[in-house]
Amino acid sequence: MTAYLLLRAIRRFLEQQVAGYAAASGTAGELLTPSVFDWDLPFPDPLQPENFTNPYICVRPVKGLDREDAVPPDVPDALSSTVEMEMIFGMYRGGTAASEPVSAYGYDLLNLMEQVRASLLQQRIVEGKFAIEKPYQWEISQEQPSEYWIGRAKSIWTVQSVIPVWEEV
Repeated sequence: MTAYLLLRAIRRFLEQQVAGYAAASGTAGELLTPSVFDWDLPFPDPLQPENFTNPYICVRPVKGLDREDAVPPDVPDALSSTVEMEMIFGMYRGGTAASEPVSAYGYDLLNLMEQVRASLLQQRIVEGKFAIEKPYQWEISQEQPSEYWIGRAKSIWTVQSVIPVWEEV
């Protein structure tokens, strides 16, 4: 349940952070605000085909870990728990001029990724209960699908852990 709450909290935080952000996207290069999704892009409806051109961020949990280090002194046998989250960033830049250098397409993606990184590391704690840890990792692959630019970031979050109950049932 904690990973679920973290996922939703990060999505809400990112929606607030990118609400005023606009990136050139689509075939006409119109300025669009990024959409933020849990897990993945929505499955397209074959009865209503639409050209999804918004920049996007998909937030998904990757793995969790309960550690025995960093135990609070007042809670014996407590665990320190972390959740690794992944964010997938995407931009669509179809119908661009052949004279425009390919590397120019990646600037909007890089700027969006940097906006999110700076926001998360400045805030450090989301909704008063989830703390981001360093390192924050991001990457943009050298190989990109035609007309799309995709990047990925990983972050580790300290979350509330299970506190053992030592009583007989």
